[in-house]
Amino acid sequence: MRAVVFDCFGVLCGSSYELLLAECAPERVSDLKNLNKQADYGYISGEEYVAGVAEILGWTRERAADVIRQARARNEPLISYVKNIHERGAKTALLSNVSSDTLRDLFAAGELEVMFDEQILSFAERLAKPNPAVFELVAERLGVDPADCLMIDDRIENCEGAEVAGMEAALHATNFQTIQRVDAWLEEKNA
Repeated sequence: MRAVVFDCFGVLCGSSYELLLAECAPERVSDLKNLNKQADYGYISGEEYVAGVAEILGWTRERAADVIRQARARNEPLISYVKNIHERGAKTALLSNVSSDTLRDLFAAGELEVMFDEQILSFAERLAKPNPAVFELVAERLGVDPADCLMIDDRIENCEGAEVAGMEAALHATNFQTIQRVDAWLEEKNA
């Protein structure tokens, strides 16, 4: 059986990271990158992340929280598609670099369980993309070989990490392209 693994930010929801980087003074970029890694690995909470962003960018916490929340708009058409393929029997997983309390603001209680067989979250595993070990972990939890997984991500370095682990990867650019690629991937296995 084949499995499809989806990233969250930049795929199922918008990403605030690039927007924050664009607003960051050059001398503080390394601070923002470090803060982001701390959140991804679960060393700080989402609230601490927002406070850190506010401090680095010279914003109020409220402004930082608003900008992050607005940038993380849900990609409803792709979320519906994931629910649909999962209901039809496809194995699916969420693999996301995310802080501890971020997803509860984006998804209703129980919604992720309806969409995914497994959720591999960087803060919980203390392991983040593009490390090939996190891709191997998701395949193991799904009970499939990495070669039977397709990773959908918006960052080339994460796609490359998936490929190093033995997965196929597709760089998400548009919903249409991603849905076509996933449909073709699933149909290949059934042929």
